[in-house]
Amino acid sequence: MIKNQSNGSKVSISVLGVGVTIVILGASLSLMVFLYRFGVGSQTLDFSQLLKDFRVGAILYVAGQQALISCFVSFCLAVPISSILAKRYYWHIFPPLFGMLGLVLVMPTTVAAVGILKVWGLNGWLAQTFDTISFGTVGWVNIYGLHGVVLAHVFFNLPLMIRVLTPIFLSFPKEHIFLSEQYGFSRVKFFWVLEWPAIKRVAFSLNVLVFLLCFTSFSLVLMLGGGPKVTTLEVEIYSAIRFDFSIAKAAALSLIQVAIVACVIFLLTFFENGLSNNSAIYLPLGNRLNQENFPRAPLRNYNKGFVINLIKDISWLSPLIFIIFLPFFAVILSGFSESLIKVLKWEIFWESLKNTILIAFLSSSLAISLGFLLAYSKVILRGSNFFGRNFFLGLIESSILIYLAIPAIVLGTALFIVLRQFADVVALSWLILVLSNVFLCLPFVVRIIEPRLFSLESKHKALYKSLGLVGAKKFFAVTLPGLNVELGLALGIALAFSVGDLSVIALFGSNDFQTIPWLIYQTAGRYGLSDANALALLLLVVTFFFFFCSKFLVRKVCSISVKI
Repeated sequence: MIKNQSNGSKVSISVLGVGVTIVILGASLSLMVFLYRFGVGSQTLDFSQLLKDFRVGAILYVAGQQALISCFVSFCLAVPISSILAKRYYWHIFPPLFGMLGLVLVMPTTVAAVGILKVWGLNGWLAQTFDTISFGTVGWVNIYGLHGVVLAHVFFNLPLMIRVLTPIFLSFPKEHIFLSEQYGFSRVKFFWVLEWPAIKRVAFSLNVLVFLLCFTSFSLVLMLGGGPKVTTLEVEIYSAIRFDFSIAKAAALSLIQVAIVACVIFLLTFFENGLSNNSAIYLPLGNRLNQENFPRAPLRNYNKGFVINLIKDISWLSPLIFIIFLPFFAVILSGFSESLIKVLKWEIFWESLKNTILIAFLSSSLAISLGFLLAYSKVILRGSNFFGRNFFLGLIESSILIYLAIPAIVLGTALFIVLRQFADVVALSWLILVLSNVFLCLPFVVRIIEPRLFSLESKHKALYKSLGLVGAKKFFAVTLPGLNVELGLALGIALAFSVGDLSVIALFGSNDFQTIPWLIYQTAGRYGLSDANALALLLLVVTFFFFFCSKFLVRKVCSISVKI
């Protein structure tokens, strides 16, 4: 297949990677066909009539509205905050602050919803403080609804944007900073002359990605939407199967969502080249901020203007406290109560924990294996000159991005419709959950592994050849240890995402099969908020434990591989 590659193992791996890609895309296309055949076609319903009956226009309007508002608010806050963090990077609080923003990105959505309710709810910290100040004369705003969903989305999207934009601002040459001050640039002029040209390339693709994540949101909308007025297509798909058991409705809505998201990804990939080439968007957790590498020098002229600017900068950072840090610490503080001991005695908790850990390890192991295979195939194809290289690269890229086009709830719906014709879907719910988690983690795993893998393959090709390192010997002696950090990060993200996912288990969760996120949702729905807080704390501990321990686990495996 690759004519100018002499190493047969590389050829076989690339062929295998392309084969896996074709299987993934073929299976996805088949699922979409089954969605129509068994969902809509089997009931001989007119598709246009389905659109009218299922208030699709209203759903799309509400989903698009909250996604646009979430993007706008997140970006408008992220730009000045990132600029301030870059300007004040010498503060001692900068490294832990930036690290905490990374932890928020792997925080389970169910846990975040519990924390937001604890802070912003009718009985939350801010509501109690407001009642005390106003002496109970003015009521607190109900968190459930559009504003609650936007707040929850900003909780996740703001750290993502900050971790993408801050390294860009930090990379400005110090000469440009000094010249702007010498010419007396105002804050607005500084943004338009220096900052906007640097971020405008990534701004569009970043906002489109955030829009897609908000538009296809499930867990946060389910828990904070407050009813059918604020919903998304994924929530409607869940309701169609879980409550109405309307396969036609679920299939029609799934196909509509796939068509809309696929069109957006197609336009972005082929016209803006944003999602496919901008790895920074997929690597917000992997930015290594070594302050010694940044030439932007801190200005410490302690005069009246310095103090005023310092106060302004601190005030701009206040949204981080109310939107991100208070809910984060609320989960920790509210979880330590008598309910914690009570929850630990539940038999259902330990059964759910066992299911959660088992599914997380199966999902992450499969995602890492497939991710490495696809990343290695892309690296080999990029280094070759055969005729169909660009076609196969695009094919692999499409399979990596398939999750954005087919979110977990849609994938679960398709598998549910297909498998119910041949087997007991409830008995196979764990398999559906594993497959959906693999699709969820695959884009992030590939984006983390690929840059380092390409560097290892391109820089040391002659050295490998001279030392006779090929095949398994090269993999265990060089490739695996060389990907030590990247594999640890990828495994940690995959484990964190798999542990905290609520989407598919919401379709198949029952008394016989539960996970911790589903148990939190059920407990909170029964007005057991204290028990839900304790469960949220335990899930947060499990998530962070796996996220941090994955690095040590991979390091241990790599050290053993060198000895082999």
